[in-house]
Amino acid sequence: EVVLPDTDGPGELSIFDLTGRLLYQEMTGGGTTYILNTEDLQAGSYYLEFRTGNISIRSKFITVNN
Repeated sequence: EVVLPDTDGPGELSIFDLTGRLLYQEMTGGGTTYILNTEDLQAGSYYLEFRTGNISIRSKFITVNN
């Protein structure tokens, strides 16, 4: 679950691997709670990035196999 910051317009949510390769990208609105489906990702570390206008937020996250 990801809570996106309040923004005046739509933003871009992206997932990158640690080498910077883009794995997923979606346009979404700010100020919402977004359920991030990680089923298709292998266990490991990734970056989640939200960008809109002059705001850019990047956070590292880890997935594990169940």
